[in-house]
Amino acid sequence: AVVSSLCLTLLELLSYNYQNIQEIHTIIDQTAAKLGGLDYLVLNQAEIARGHLLKSRHGQSPEFVNRTFSVNVRSPIEMALRAMPLLEQSKGHIFVASSTLSVVPKSGLAVFSATKHAVNGFFYSLQEEMKQRKSAVSLTVGTLGEMSGGDKMPLFNL
Repeated sequence: AVVSSLCLTLLELLSYNYQNIQEIHTIIDQTAAKLGGLDYLVLNQAEIARGHLLKSRHGQSPEFVNRTFSVNVRSPIEMALRAMPLLEQSKGHIFVASSTLSVVPKSGLAVFSATKHAVNGFFYSLQEEMKQRKSAVSLTVGTLGEMSGGDKMPLFNL
């Protein structure tokens, strides 16, 4: 009960626009200030739009592709880089949620698959740099499989 009431007093929702780099920096800074540092960073950004690229003008639009890459790729990269000094101080941890679709193609999810492939490339490379530097921060990339959406319909089946 004590832990539960303590958690409720510390709980505060901090939201931001995944596409706005300045807001990404601000949310990391606000979180660290509020908590007195940062121990864990969980990166689970995902914008998923179903639809066949060749059948949909929306799926082919530069705006759609840019927004999806901003949310799924640039946002976690910016958050991790901004948080790295704080995580070094605390010997913290980064968890990055990726997707099986980063390596297993699925019709109708090409842009999402591309973004998760980019996330893997970046964070596995960062992980190697951290090993070479003997960084105190641990980094895990978790590849998630089949998931259901809020409507209980599968987002994808493998």
